[in-house]
Amino acid sequence: MIHAPSTTFTKSNETASSSRRVRLGMPLLLAMGVVLLVAIVAGVSISAAAVPAATPVAAAADVMAVRTAVLDRLDGVAADPMVEAGAGALAPASSVRGLSVGGTSYYYYVEGQRGYDPLSRGEVAPSQVREVLRDARGASTLVIYTIAR
Repeated sequence: MIHAPSTTFTKSNETASSSRRVRLGMPLLLAMGVVLLVAIVAGVSISAAAVPAATPVAAAADVMAVRTAVLDRLDGVAADPMVEAGAGALAPASSVRGLSVGGTSYYYYVEGQRGYDPLSRGEVAPSQVREVLRDARGASTLVIYTIAR
């Protein structure tokens, strides 16, 4: 006679085993979820610290006002007297001195063209400049920046 385990015994053993797995698996799954959540929160807080603060709405409106003013001057819509930019060169005053809006001085240059702004003349280092707008919508890219003091 061959001794074989009964089907009932095997089923109850499988049920007990899978029940044990569920009891062990749920806390493990919960712990993994908590660890994942902590990792996500830590990652977001680290990346948020690395990203510069968003431009305030008022400053964004100022930048768009500067963009409009610069384009008006470049298109000849607004008067922009010529001033000496050094070595006998004449340039629009707004290009040399910048534009002041909301108490902030904004400077600009058009990529691919000779610039008379402080950055193009080498009066400030690129590390001192904070680019606030790069507008590539026209034939040439317009760059507007401020100088960090």
